[in-house]
Amino acid sequence: MPDQEQIAQFFQKLLMVIGGFAAGYLLTWIAGAGFDKVVIKGNSPAFLHKWARIIGGVLVALVVAFFVFRGGKGTGDGTGGDGTGTGTTTNSTSPQISQSPTSRKQPEVAVDAVPVYVTVYAGLAVERGTENFFALGDPPGPKTDRAGVAKALDGRGPDRAKVILVYTLDETASTATTGFLLLQAEAKDRNVSLISKAEFDKLRRK
Repeated sequence: MPDQEQIAQFFQKLLMVIGGFAAGYLLTWIAGAGFDKVVIKGNSPAFLHKWARIIGGVLVALVVAFFVFRGGKGTGDGTGGDGTGTGTTTNSTSPQISQSPTSRKQPEVAVDAVPVYVTVYAGLAVERGTENFFALGDPPGPKTDRAGVAKALDGRGPDRAKVILVYTLDETASTATTGFLLLQAEAKDRNVSLISKAEFDKLRRK
């Protein structure tokens, strides 16, 4: 069923068509009168003037109708597909990860593990023109990029082999946003375990 806005738009277009007819009728009348006066000195029959005005009005109305109604009258409430396809898509600007975070095996956390806390941001929480998706520490400090995370890992010195990345997702981020994918790639490149802070705290309480 068309809504009130669609009905109003239809009548608006209809008025434009009627206006086109009136304009065509008037212009044909003026042109016919001028032609009759200048060329044939008023000798043309009256019925010819009448039909010329009507035809002129109809032609202009048809032109106006073609342009105002050519967009169709669909209601825009079509339904989407059922999404049963099995294909996968990847983001060309994001690192490709072989396993999703939900299917990744739960990392083992050693008793003497050294956590590097990282908060991940996305969207408007990231300064425009930068890749400062991260903040180190608990509570988090200033925002930094992937190189800052790498520097924090390298700065652990003798404890580097015991380091694990403990992440917290800001309310703007998720496991599908660029920041998390970069952090996941950094952990994979350095063979460092990556675990959420909630999981880490739970394992430490055991």
